[in-house]
Amino acid sequence: MSAAPFAAVLVVACLAVPFGAAAADGAPPTLTAPEPRFDAGRIEAGTKVSHTYELRNPGPTDVSIVVKPSCGCTATDYDRVIPAGGTGKVTAVLDTTRMRGRVEKAIDVLNEKEGGRLLTLTIFAEPVRALKVDPTDQPVLRGPAGALKPIVLTVESPDDTPFEVRAVETDAAVTASIQPFGAAGAPHRQHRITLTPKPEIAVGTQETTLTLVTTLPSAPRFTMPFMIVVAGPLVTNPVHLRVRPDRGTLAVRVAAAGDAPLPFQLLGAEVSDPDFAAEYTRAADAPAWDVTVRYTGKPTRHGAVNATVKLATDVPSQPFVLVRLSGRL
Repeated sequence: MSAAPFAAVLVVACLAVPFGAAAADGAPPTLTAPEPRFDAGRIEAGTKVSHTYELRNPGPTDVSIVVKPSCGCTATDYDRVIPAGGTGKVTAVLDTTRMRGRVEKAIDVLNEKEGGRLLTLTIFAEPVRALKVDPTDQPVLRGPAGALKPIVLTVESPDDTPFEVRAVETDAAVTASIQPFGAAGAPHRQHRITLTPKPEIAVGTQETTLTLVTTLPSAPRFTMPFMIVVAGPLVTNPVHLRVRPDRGTLAVRVAAAGDAPLPFQLLGAEVSDPDFAAEYTRAADAPAWDVTVRYTGKPTRHGAVNATVKLATDVPSQPFVLVRLSGRL
């Protein structure tokens, strides 16, 4: 696949804004970025694009910063303090697994003490696919526990190039079979992939990947995001808790699915990340339970969060409920 860059049209102004108390000469501290925009061009969807931006502090005082991406898909690592007259760096990593078409994401550089924006960095990319997948290259296997049905994907090359799918690497929760289209001995341009769930898949949501091992030079290992959603008698709202830098309290409600309420008890709550704590109380307005999750770690922690809230229940068919907890501090 050629890597032809596309024209970026978004103009990002990197204007320094007041940071806090005035410096000795009366001018507020400032930050600048010589190259505030990075364009990765056309890339294979699923690629993680990494880029490091340089920050410059022309002022006479140190500047303490916090970096906030526009969404959870842009991870960052950065220097917390940009010294007076010196430089610092911000490294952004954009995961394009679930992205298609031209993408532009912003990374705000903030005043750590006052929260004001100092400048904005931008990362561009155009994720494309080396294989066409029908009906979707982001398959979801969804259904009630014990009654999940197989899903079928048809895979072909965009330019009709013959190829073979040698293997399918996937989670142990499903089995995969490969059936090429066309006469025996003829070049194969399409392949049918059947994903069959195993009956013992637990209730809850699993996010994993499918990888096709092919003979195409442009896609020797073609990876797709794959989600399995198994419905049980209990459901959560929301199904995913998003962590943000303000470290506010997060809330989720656990209730019985369907019209008829199911009497049930929550027996415990734990978070796989030790810096978070979960508490639960019976809801006053419904046959449900309200769960709150809050950050209890050090205020100096920054970075990605990827954890699970596990709620134990007295329902035999669903002894626990899992809620994903992710984002950035």
